[in-house]
Formats: sequence, C-alpha cells, structure tokens
Amino acid sequence: MATVVAMSRVLVVMATVGLLGGCTGVNRAALVASTLALACDAAQTYRAADSGWMERYEENPILGRKPTTPTVLAYFTTAIVGNAVVWAVMPRSVKSLVPTGIIAFQANSISMNMESTSSVCGIPTR
Repeated sequence: MATVVAMSRVLVVMATVGLLGGCTGVNRAALVASTLALACDAAQTYRAADSGWMERYEENPILGRKPTTPTVLAYFTTAIVGNAVVWAVMPRSVKSLVPTGIIAFQANSISMNMESTSSVCGIPTR
C-alpha cells in the first residue's frame, strides 16, 4: 500500500507545482483528483483484501472476486501510472477527459466501498 500512496503523492506534487508541463490548471486539477480517487479506491480495496474479504467481494472483473493484497497493489499501481501516462500524451485541449472519466467511475466505486467496508479511503468509519 505504501507504493500506491507514495506514487500518488509524487504525481499530486508534480501536477500541483506544474512539473508536468504543457497543461492548464484545470488539466492538472483533473490529474490530481483522478489520482486521489484511485488512491482512495486502492486503500478501500486493500483494506477489504487485507481483512480476508469476509462477506465481501470485489466487483472489478480484472481483479477477480477476492484478490490478494499484492494483486490489489499491482492493479492500482498500474492504474495510477497508466492514468498519468495517458494524461501526459493527450493533446492539451482534451487532457482532462480521461481523468474526468476516472473520477466519475471511481466516485461510484468509492461510495459502494464505503457501504460494504465501513471505511472512507481505507479509514474505518466505525
């Protein structure tokens, strides 16, 4: 989980301070928000996997019904890097489209995870 968190922090800092060039503030904000949404989902999914899934299961067909913590980390590390790479190669005029789609998809996943794991971004609510 530390790898996902560290990678997310690096991307957020790079986007925030403008180290990822050729973009507007809106484009950087989209990358930051989508990276944070992926990191939040990663933390919730990791928490469920680390607790043995109990009565829960993963709905992402790529991960499978009850992925292990290494599988969760590999998937979300790939997703976060992939998000940044796609964002970097997109033309400036449409740079925020992919991150916006990721945010929309992740918002649903995060809200469903909140109900089933009793946590927000992996932090227990009870």
